[in-house]
Amino acid sequence: MSESDFADHRLAAAQEFAHTMIVVDDEAWKPPLGAEPRAGLRTPRRGRIVPAVDGGQGDMFQTKRALDTENLVDAALSLGLICSVVRPPKGKSIKAQVGRAAKRADIVCLDWELHGDGGNSVTQIITEIARSDDERNGRLRLIAIYTGDITNNKILE
Repeated sequence: MSESDFADHRLAAAQEFAHTMIVVDDEAWKPPLGAEPRAGLRTPRRGRIVPAVDGGQGDMFQTKRALDTENLVDAALSLGLICSVVRPPKGKSIKAQVGRAAKRADIVCLDWELHGDGGNSVTQIITEIARSDDERNGRLRLIAIYTGDITNNKILE
């Protein structure tokens, strides 16, 4: 069997197994057509227009390593995967928000750093998925963790 045959068989096996994928990333971003990401929001008011002031909500939508959701979803669809991208809001329980859907997905992709928590939320999500799968006598699934931090070896631990 040639290398290309093996790659084709591997892709076919993955496509047979995987139908759904959820991606959890606090920096997922899909701007409207032709729009640039804004640095934040300001409270609506009457009178003259005043530029938004830094601080408070000013950095709410600033991203360091934005995830291009449109290209990701398009690539998944071309492979026959139903893909959902979740951008969990800061301050809410990420585990509660995405845990139920993540337990049902064939592929779960998690950004290690969600709101700068050092992998705490991702660890909780994976633990909950493993616990739930164990209660149902196991399940075949792929869990992928990614990060933009190339110095982060803690993920392997």
